[in-house]
Amino acid sequence: MTVRNKVPLPTAASFLVSEDCNLACTYCFELDGRNRLHMSKEVARRGLEYLSENALKNGEWHFSAMLFGGEPLLKPDIVEEIFSYGVELAKRRNLRFSASIVTNATLLTPKIKTILNKYKNAVDLSVQLSIDGIKEVHDRYRVTRDGRGSFDIIEKNIPEWKALFADNTDRLNVHGCCNKDTLPRLYENYIFFREEWDIPRIWFMPIHSEEWDDEDVKVYEEQLNKIADYILERSKKEGNYQEVINYAPIDRCLRPDRFAGSPCGAGKNFVTITATGELYPCHQIYFNDPEKITKVGDVWEGIDELKRKLFLEYDNSDLSCAKLNPDCDAYHCYRCLGENWQQNGSILSVVDYGGPRCEMSKIERKIQLRVKGELEKMGLLDSRKDKPAYYYYAKGNNPNNPDCLCDVRGGNIPIPGTVEALSDEETIAMALKLIIDKLDTLEKGQEFLLKKVLR
Repeated sequence: MTVRNKVPLPTAASFLVSEDCNLACTYCFELDGRNRLHMSKEVARRGLEYLSENALKNGEWHFSAMLFGGEPLLKPDIVEEIFSYGVELAKRRNLRFSASIVTNATLLTPKIKTILNKYKNAVDLSVQLSIDGIKEVHDRYRVTRDGRGSFDIIEKNIPEWKALFADNTDRLNVHGCCNKDTLPRLYENYIFFREEWDIPRIWFMPIHSEEWDDEDVKVYEEQLNKIADYILERSKKEGNYQEVINYAPIDRCLRPDRFAGSPCGAGKNFVTITATGELYPCHQIYFNDPEKITKVGDVWEGIDELKRKLFLEYDNSDLSCAKLNPDCDAYHCYRCLGENWQQNGSILSVVDYGGPRCEMSKIERKIQLRVKGELEKMGLLDSRKDKPAYYYYAKGNNPNNPDCLCDVRGGNIPIPGTVEALSDEETIAMALKLIIDKLDTLEKGQEFLLKKVLR
C-alpha cells in the first residue's frame, strides 16, 4: 500500500476587499482585468472561516489576511468586519489572527482612523503605503482617474498614518516602484522617505514590465550603493544593524545563503480571495486571467487539489532560470510567479532571464554581500558557520520586518497538514482537465493575447 505525503491547506490570503480603486496608476497590473466589484460581509466572513478551519486541519495556530484591492479602504465596513470577525474566530478556535493592509494612502477618514486604532493591536496590524517617491516622481504615474497627481493628498495624511503607529513604527512601511525615468532618483526618494518623512521601513522595486537596458543596470548599481553607504554609516554610528533590517532588498543579506524552496507561497499556504469568494493562487494572476484558467476553488467548496497541484509541487529548481543557470547565486532575487504568468503565460518561465532585470538582481546580491561583510567588520554580526541562520538576528535588535506585499506569503511549504497528496492517476486527470480548459478558452485566449500585443 502506498503511503501518501501530506500537503498543506492555505491559511493566509489576500482579500480583494474592493476590486475598484480611486487611482489609475499607469503601470498597474490590474488595469487590463479590473472589475468594479466589492466584497460582501458574507464573503469576508466565509473567507476567514475557511482559513481558520484550514489552520486547524493543518495542526497550525495562526491564520492571516492581507487586505488588498483595488483599494481596500474604499470599503471600511468590510475592513472592520474582517478585523472583528477574525479576532472572534481566533478566540473561539484558540488561534492567532493577524492582518495587514496594502493601501495607496489617499484615504484616511475619521471612520477609517477609528477602525484602525480600535483593531491595530488586536490583529497585530501592519500597513504598506504605496508611494513612489518625491512629488515629481510620484505624480508622474500614481494619478487619480482624472489624471491629477495624488502626492499632495497623501502627504497631508502622512502625519496621521505615523501617529497611528507611533508606538511601533516597524508596523508601517513605504513601498515604491521605479522605472527608467525615475530610477536615477532612487537614492533621493529613499532619503526623502527616511529623513523628510522619517519613516524607517522602506522598499523599492524596479517594475518587471519596464524595458530595462544595460545603462539602467549601471544606474541601479550606483543608486543602490548610495543607499547602502547611508545604511552602513548609520549602522556604524548607532552600533546596530537596524537600518539594514529597515530597507529591502538590502535586508536580505541577513538571510541564509541559499534559495528558498520557492519564490513565494502562492497556491501553497497563500491564496487570493476575490470579491465574489473565488480562490486564485495570487492577486496578480487573478487580474490577468479573465478566462479563469488558474481559478483553484472558492471559499464555500474549498480548493480543487487537481488545479493547484502545480503550485504545490514545483520548487526553485523547476523555474526556467534555475534550469538554464543552476550555479546562479543571486539567492534573494525577486522572481514573481504572477509576473511570469502575466508576461510569459507560465508561472515557471521567469521574465527577462539573463537580461537587464536579471542583472539588477545580481547587483542586489553584490551589494548585499558588501553590506554583510562591512557589518561583520564592525562586529555587529557573527559569521561562524556553526551558528544557525537566525543567529544573525542577535545583538538585541528587532528582526521582524513588516510583511511586504510578497513576503507575507512565505517561501517554503509549511509543516504538512491533513490533506493527502495526489496520485499519478489524479495528476494525469488534472493535466487532461487543464488541457480541456485551455481548448475551451483558446479562441478567447488568443483574442485576449492579441489585444495585449497590439495595445
